[in-house]
Amino acid sequence: MTHTRPSAPTSVRIPADLKGWLEDRSIKNFRSMNAELVAILSALRKGEEDDPEGFAKFGVTYR
Repeated sequence: MTHTRPSAPTSVRIPADLKGWLEDRSIKNFRSMNAELVAILSALRKGEEDDPEGFAKFGVTYR
């Protein structure tokens, strides 16, 4: 039996304070840290698609 993953593992370096925030948030939302990060990035992507200029107020720029 061959086991395939839906996506390849990706290593990301996260500052300790941000990792702590992500961990706390994942616990509150009953998710793994990976699932929480995917949820956050998915929401960010949807927000960007819905309003490409909307994140400029946070100092985030896209090129």
